[in-house]
Amino acid sequence: MTAACATLMIYGCRKETCEAGAGGGYTFEIYPEHHGEAIPGSTCYLEFNTRSSPGSLADFDLKVETDAGSDFITIKNMGCGDYFIYCVGTDMEDSLTSETVTGGIPYSIPPGDGKAKIKVPVTE
Repeated sequence: MTAACATLMIYGCRKETCEAGAGGGYTFEIYPEHHGEAIPGSTCYLEFNTRSSPGSLADFDLKVETDAGSDFITIKNMGCGDYFIYCVGTDMEDSLTSETVTGGIPYSIPPGDGKAKIKVPVTE
């Protein structure tokens, strides 16, 4: 009886571990913004289980492109954990010529599920 109670106490109180990536209950809405303005048609890169960039765009775990007219990128079924989110887009409003804007942030998602609205500042 004592062994059973100890086992329940150990496993019943264990913290949920997070594994960033596909397979969770979160929907990400990622909003690339330049000077507070949306950058439609951006591409988003995610690196899982880290709070830093892997370096090259080819090294990211996930790449998601959005439609030219959309202000944000939707990614469904993501897990809790640490992410590095990097966005690339074209700012058509900032000058007479379009400029490529980029930027990234670390982001942590707590255990659970829901919708995470994430603003990612981008710059020239």
